[in-house]
Amino acid sequence: MEAKHLENKGCQDLWLTISLAGGWLLNQALKALYTRERPDLWGSLVVPDGYSFPSGNAMISAAFFGVIALLLLRSGKAGNRIWAAVLLLIILLIGVSRLYLGVHYASDIVGGFLAGAVIAELCAWGAVGRHRRY
Repeated sequence: MEAKHLENKGCQDLWLTISLAGGWLLNQALKALYTRERPDLWGSLVVPDGYSFPSGNAMISAAFFGVIALLLLRSGKAGNRIWAAVLLLIILLIGVSRLYLGVHYASDIVGGFLAGAVIAELCAWGAVGRHRRY
């Protein structure tokens, strides 16, 4: 039983790493494809570099924390729902912070969340096993 648990944990670690790397690579590709300039609506608190769409912070946080939240939800343990909700709140707050700092349009955040959610779902699906129903 212990060996199977360690094997599954190693698989989950791999898929978490893939979510981070995949999120970053997809974000770079989409930024190069869309080349959307950053907003100049108000004085931003930080000086960003690179293009605006999609938000890398929103995308990568949705991909990484989203995988963890999905795995917690799919574990079937009631207490894990609270932790999954906390992670989803963190993802949302990261998106809001990008608006507050004035470095993204709202559509940049939404695009990042959507792309990150797709990555999270694919990685969570890979982490639990393609043949296991959940």
